Amino acid sequence: GRVAPEVPEGLRALETHGRQILSAGRLLDDVLGDLGVRPDDIGGHSMGEWTAWYPAELIPRDGAEGFLDFLKPGAFEVPDVAYLALGCGADVAAEAIDGLDGVAVSHDNCTHQSVVCGPVAGIERAKARFAERKVLAQELPFRSGFHSPAFEPYVGRLVPVWERIPLERATTRLWSATSCAPYPTDHDAIRELAIQHLVEPVRFRELTERLYAEGVRAFVQPGVGSLPAFVADTLGKRPHLAASAYTPKHGGLGSLARLAAGLWVEGVD
Repeated sequence: GRVAPEVPEGLRALETHGRQILSAGRLLDDVLGDLGVRPDDIGGHSMGEWTAWYPAELIPRDGAEGFLDFLKPGAFEVPDVAYLALGCGADVAAEAIDGLDGVAVSHDNCTHQSVVCGPVAGIERAKARFAERKVLAQELPFRSGFHSPAFEPYVGRLVPVWERIPLERATTRLWSATSCAPYPTDHDAIRELAIQHLVEPVRFRELTERLYAEGVRAFVQPGVGSLPAFVADTLGKRPHLAASAYTPKHGGLGSLARLAAGLWVEGVD
């Protein structure tokens, strides 16, 4: 009975992808709320961290479209750099790319998966190094430079956009995958963290460990992607639940029923 928000035409692939991530997250969060599933803590991964601002009510729910100004056609430019997803941890990745100019670890996803970002020539050399180490490496089909030093020259154009975003006090504890700590309450500090988020690595593995240490045992993804797998890989055999509100395998309502059953088994009301 819900209508998904429309994505405007004329957007580049990155802008379209970003809006789809944010729209799907908002839609699924509303549906989970109808089912009585409300989080005690909220975090995110890359653009998913911006999605997390909504359920945390860091921005008013009627301010959603203003928040998406930075994804309007021509709102910002991105560097021509590539991403390489790796079947190894961030520590192994950092060692392997040592000395490659402009190549940096951009995502520490979980124990056995990380991502590096850099100029195309540097990424090609990185592929050869990982092949020598017999580490699975796959180039990703998008280019933005987010979460790497390559985006620093471009971030200035987004500062005015962040300054226009109306902010409120979060009603649920919101965590940053940049600092691996709760968001600050000062609005200027929040905007500064939003900029850091674009040029520093995503530390999702460390965030998962921190949340677990804080007592979190059920990790729910109100979106699409690999976060439950990242959580499961990081936590291993430690008791926890990691599930998504939507997977293509189970479909829309089937995924919600499966998630609700899993939470009920874990003792969630």
